[in-house]
Amino acid sequence: DGLVSSMKAFGFEVDEVERNVMDNINRIGNTMATSNEEIVQMLTRSSAAMAAANNTIEETIALESAAVQVTRNAETTGTAFRTISMRIRGYDEETEEQLEDYEELKGKIADLTKTAKTPGGISLFSDKDKTTFKSTYQLLKDISEIWDELSDKEQAQLTEKLAGKRGGQVLSAIMNDFSEVERAMTEMTNAAGSSDAEMEIIKESFDF
Repeated sequence: DGLVSSMKAFGFEVDEVERNVMDNINRIGNTMATSNEEIVQMLTRSSAAMAAANNTIEETIALESAAVQVTRNAETTGTAFRTISMRIRGYDEETEEQLEDYEELKGKIADLTKTAKTPGGISLFSDKDKTTFKSTYQLLKDISEIWDELSDKEQAQLTEKLAGKRGGQVLSAIMNDFSEVERAMTEMTNAAGSSDAEMEIIKESFDF
């Protein structure tokens, strides 16, 4: 089920699944404080929304794996990233309908991220015409770089705006140590062949 949901969400063909899905999951399951099962649980809950929000599967796995090391709850973590990715694009995570106050939300996020480094605040968009959304990964990376410059009140307000009332712990886990997200991205660049190697270990343990 996890492979199928990831294939459909990220548009992989069957012959692309091993390298793009299985190898990445197995590499992160072996190198970070999470398991293959937890990663699949998170992907199953979030893949469609994260892909629609311009994230790659690597960015999705990296964000969620870094967060679940702190939250220790795959279901909550996957659901939180579904919420964050939908809210960034202006959709209510429960009704999946356009948020009525989306313009206010965009303005509030910009206001809350105004610092000496980002005097105009951080935009949700990657282009000047504001037609292409940043990926969830890129937006959260941008915010993480000025996170320590925000007051406790600004951090709390921004967390609620982005993650809703139930996803705050997940977002905080990312903001407090984004280096873990980047570590996961680096690990996946070396993931080729990971699942085959794992299977070889299993096969060698068979007693014929």
